Amino acid sequence: MRWSQKFNVEAAQFDTFSVNLREVATPTNAVRMFQHLGATMTDNVGNPAVAVEEAAGWGQVTARADALAGLNVEFAANLVSDNTVVKAGLGIDDVSVTACRAASADLSITKTDGVTTVTAGGSTTYTITAGNAGPSAAGSVTAADTFPASLTCTWTCAGAGGGTCAAAGSGSINDTASLPAGGSVTYTAACTIGPGATGSIVNTATATVGGGVVDPNPAGNSATDTDTVTPAANLGITKTDGATQVAPGGTLSYTIVASNPGPSGVTGATVADTFPASCTSVSWACSGTGTCPANGTGAITALVDLPVGTQVTNESSGVSDEPGRHGRGQRHGVRRRADRPGAGARHPGPAAARAGRVPDRRDAPPRAGGFSLSTEPLPRVARRWPAKPRSDARLSCSSPIPDSPQKANSAARAVLSAFTRALPFGYGRTRPRPLTRP
Repeated sequence: MRWSQKFNVEAAQFDTFSVNLREVATPTNAVRMFQHLGATMTDNVGNPAVAVEEAAGWGQVTARADALAGLNVEFAANLVSDNTVVKAGLGIDDVSVTACRAASADLSITKTDGVTTVTAGGSTTYTITAGNAGPSAAGSVTAADTFPASLTCTWTCAGAGGGTCAAAGSGSINDTASLPAGGSVTYTAACTIGPGATGSIVNTATATVGGGVVDPNPAGNSATDTDTVTPAANLGITKTDGATQVAPGGTLSYTIVASNPGPSGVTGATVADTFPASCTSVSWACSGTGTCPANGTGAITALVDLPVGTQVTNESSGVSDEPGRHGRGQRHGVRRRADRPGAGARHPGPAAARAGRVPDRRDAPPRAGGFSLSTEPLPRVARRWPAKPRSDARLSCSSPIPDSPQKANSAARAVLSAFTRALPFGYGRTRPRPLTRP
């Protein structure tokens, strides 16, 4: 700027005189163009010497105020004089702007969370930095970041190099920052990712300068971070019927619970249970905080939806149609006895003998002479029988020993005859020794 001035003042400790150029909207944003710092304006002349007041004649002053370029400014001359000596005077004329350029601030912004993939239901932290490379100050910069609906965020901010910003906030960022040349502000946003998030999370931050300042490189005023969302769910399942045994032909009731503690929700998970053939007439029903088919019959193959923290419970029941077997296929202590009166004996044949199959009650011989046959293992006591293979049948006594050797021999002969008919091929047959009293 250029102007002409004339003034008459005392020394600076008594009178002050200055010229300022300041922003109309913000008067404190000012540039000092001129200031009088000299002594009282007098001169001693003649002999004897006489003090004569002096004044600075008209002079032209030129000064620069580049920091205010592009702003609405005002020229202010200020003269303050004390009341000891009245001699202050000031004249200003011919104020002009000889050269002017728009204020220019090259803003930039960056944004990153340091990863390329995130987990639905997890979290991530973004770092957003806005800076001003100058040459002019940017007193009004809007830093903005609208977070997508899948993110829930809180943030803090800190300045550097004279930059200022709001200290903290929650939700999306829409803050007015001040950035002198070389200054910056950094926002740190901690975000929780929704458990139902899918696809990608695309998030953009921007910096916009105001106050009449021009940005020569607006391409650097936005930054985008993109992350691929990867679902992750720790599914669990439990199953119990609350028992370890079941009576032949009895009913079993199972409770099957499928759960999802997260961190991501699951859609279309499969809950499956194929019941053994021995478990018939199976029916089931399902309910819970997740979603599942209401009911069904037979094997379970159900599609379920399990948001984080939910579970579904399947109650199923069936009948065990195989005596002596648990509904889960586990054998229980039910013993078969060959005690059907009058049942005809069937020879198991060579294949069964080689396999070592124990004759069941369909293969057992009839009762004879007060004795019966059991399927309990037979100890090695008959020396005349072949060493292998050996039968798994044995004789058990169901009535007292006859009181005479003749009756005992007759009974033993009848039992042994019935017993040897039930032996597999390859077993030897022998006549019993006569029984004698001791």
